Amino acid sequence: MMKLSGNLISITEKPQIGLTTRYAQGAPALMAWKMLCLCGAKAIEDNEYDLLKFIMTDPIEVEEVTGKYSNRPLIERRDLFYPEAFLGYADIPMTYIDLLWGQKKYLHQYFDSKDNYEYRLENSLL
Repeated sequence: MMKLSGNLISITEKPQIGLTTRYAQGAPALMAWKMLCLCGAKAIEDNEYDLLKFIMTDPIEVEEVTGKYSNRPLIERRDLFYPEAFLGYADIPMTYIDLLWGQKKYLHQYFDSKDNYEYRLENSLL
């Protein structure tokens, strides 16, 4: 779980002229955040406080934009889950992911229609 979270947070895209997508602050990071929160909530529900401590304090390896790796626990990762993602800029990565259907033709081999793509995308982010 911790490795998957680090991988989701580390997903980056090489900037193109006029377009810079910072995934560490986009949908993959939000999915990692959701997974860690759900695991933490389940640990609390099951009185598994050792697991909760592990989730909060075990270092998560993340590849920074510079290409360097950092190992800090979730409790120190506020920089990756910036408040604007929830307060006003979440539409940027969501719009980008929605536009991928028209830009990346390889997605058509995994989904039979745009409606199916959007349905699967919506359910994976909830």
